[in-house]
Amino acid sequence: MFNVHGHVWQREPYVAGSVASQSIGNNPQSEYRGVQEGLGTGNHFDIVFQNGAGGAFKVPGDYLVRDQASFELDNGRWGLLRVQP
Repeated sequence: MFNVHGHVWQREPYVAGSVASQSIGNNPQSEYRGVQEGLGTGNHFDIVFQNGAGGAFKVPGDYLVRDQASFELDNGRWGLLRVQP
């Protein structure tokens, strides 16, 4: 499972409300996620952070991006999202 600490995003950020839409934007019918299932080599996600990078208060700093499975974290499946002021 893919996780960006301190951030949430819409599951389907498509203006027309359909995955078939090619316009990414606010979809008021979409649910919000803080973790995305199915992290693998063949997966891709369109992620637009709710309130932007750094959250509602635009807090600068380093945010952990990781796989939730502990054995994958130990194998190096993690990174940093750096938010600058």
